Amino acid sequence: MDNLSSNSQAKALESLDSWKYQILFGIWLGGTAFAFHRIRRQPFRQAVKVEQYETVFKSTSLAATVAGIAMSGRANRTRPRAF
Repeated sequence: MDNLSSNSQAKALESLDSWKYQILFGIWLGGTAFAFHRIRRQPFRQAVKVEQYETVFKSTSLAATVAGIAMSGRANRTRPRAF
């Protein structure tokens, strides 16, 4: 029984691995949309809101980029030295 569950768990992880960037994009899109909605509801002037939109977009994009690099596994590989 334990072997069966580990086999199905491995298949599920393999399936998720093939969708990892689509899942990351969905999380980025949802988080950015949520933050934009919160900013839109604030009683500040439009100029302040534009600055907040820009900051949120930059920070969520940077976070998604770093997460994508980490998920690719390339950050953990050693680079050959060029001497």
